[in-house]
Amino acid sequence: MSGPIEVVVGIVVDTKGRYLMAQRPAGKVYEGYWEFPGGKVEPGESCFQALYRELEEELGIQVTQCSPWFSDTFVYPHAHVRLSLFRVTQWQGQPEPFKDGGKR
Repeated sequence: MSGPIEVVVGIVVDTKGRYLMAQRPAGKVYEGYWEFPGGKVEPGESCFQALYRELEEELGIQVTQCSPWFSDTFVYPHAHVRLSLFRVTQWQGQPEPFKDGGKR
């Protein structure tokens, strides 16, 4: 197995302490499971850049304040990933559902 796939995750928490989670869409690994939004880091991107891009793509928000929270490497049956979690506490825009119809 090659090196881990770099993945960023946004732990989006509002001023009331509520966390935003998404349900994985049909046809994906772990279909129907709940997760925090995020995705793969593209070549040439920093983890911060990937986080901003992914949350814009998936939720339609622009992150204005976040901080690194936790990072670790995991080996799953289908992939070897390094997850970098960021605590997102400020953003612009209203979170909207996935473009492919996923539930929030």
